[in-house]
Amino acid sequence: MLAVLKCGAAYLPIDPEFPEDRIKLMLEDSEAAFVITDSTFPGNPETPSSKHLAIEEVEAALKDVDPTAPRIKVSGDDLAYLLYTSGSTGKPKGVMVSHKNLLNFLLSMKDIFHTDIHTRLLAVTTVSFDIAGLEIFLPLVSGGELVLADRKVTKDSKALIDLLNVEDINIFQATPATYKLMLQEDWPSRQSLTLLCGGEALSKTIADSLLQKCGRLFNMYGPTETTIWSTVKEITTKDTFISIGTPIRNTSVYILDENHALLPPDAEGEIFIGGDGVALGYYKRSELTAERFIPNPFSDGEGDRIYKTGDLGKYLANGELVCLGRSDNQAKIRGYRIELEEIEHYLSKIAGVKDTVVKVEGADGLEPKLIAYIIPSELATLNGGEVTRNEVMHWRRELSKNLPDYMIPNGWVKMESFPLTPNKKVDRKALKYIEPREGAEAASPHLKSSRL
Repeated sequence: MLAVLKCGAAYLPIDPEFPEDRIKLMLEDSEAAFVITDSTFPGNPETPSSKHLAIEEVEAALKDVDPTAPRIKVSGDDLAYLLYTSGSTGKPKGVMVSHKNLLNFLLSMKDIFHTDIHTRLLAVTTVSFDIAGLEIFLPLVSGGELVLADRKVTKDSKALIDLLNVEDINIFQATPATYKLMLQEDWPSRQSLTLLCGGEALSKTIADSLLQKCGRLFNMYGPTETTIWSTVKEITTKDTFISIGTPIRNTSVYILDENHALLPPDAEGEIFIGGDGVALGYYKRSELTAERFIPNPFSDGEGDRIYKTGDLGKYLANGELVCLGRSDNQAKIRGYRIELEEIEHYLSKIAGVKDTVVKVEGADGLEPKLIAYIIPSELATLNGGEVTRNEVMHWRRELSKNLPDYMIPNGWVKMESFPLTPNKKVDRKALKYIEPREGAEAASPHLKSSRL
């Protein structure tokens, strides 16, 4: 990644555990010139526009390469990386982040967290998740040390805690879901540790528990389109609730009504973000870019834009921001932003599925779940409303061909029809999922459900 940036090119981070079809779609859509893997990658990642490079072969060839720094000028407006996020049409969309976007973010984080040559940061996030940009680059631009955890450790909360202590880590970033698992382990408190939390709403319960484990705790908020984190708030024991804080450097956050007029403190509206973190747009998606990245009506700067986040929020009287959830059908699961329509798109393609709605249940709790409500093509397959193990295995198997694991529903409900609003739209609020008891079947208000 450092080499790609240094030679003036841009990188596209892809998790090797993504489904093969999804990887192929990203490579073809991005028109990647090279695909770099190690020799353990099982598939053939080449596309008509790309050449496959095995990192072991590249490293072997470096012995005969001049180590002089390349004489390539890189401007702030040049593309640094392309990162794909979930798309409502079933096709992920590539967010174009520039060098200026990334540098402004990193210098902001450096100032806020006071990182320096003594910084030791443990990186645990897959590079396909944008918050990995903080973990990889922040310690390096600070003169500190980056410690990389392998995939096995990142999936073991006890091993993570052990590594934090063995490596004397003093700054660590994770989502609330990860912290919840770690808090179930024997986690010794250390005042030298700074914890960063983002990607999902941080509950007061989790925050209070984390404050007992560290010296400082920060809550962060921001979409991929405005470069990782756009607001930061230090949480203390005096906080009675959890806000998302205030904007980072060279960043403006506006709460606007449906006419894009500014709202006063305590008035709820949509969050729009402007400033040096606003990305270049979506790759080869000019219409979507124009829809979400709009001219900034509050700036005299030529070409300045604000990003329409789709998040609802408000400013408090003290100048801090509160995020109040979504205004659309996007969701956050384990820190990943998901377009529910993308899951519905692939579910509806499965034989035997006539219609489907996917909803997040428990979004305000500690364990939000993706629930799929399905109308089968043949009502005879309702089987009294029972969702069978074979059906769940089949649906999961078909979805896994196109979607990563975090986008696979973990609750299923079969229905004869969906409840409708007076406007004849699906009434998502009326769809309720009842968690089955262990060893017993439980009925939803419509038909029986399965938590497999």
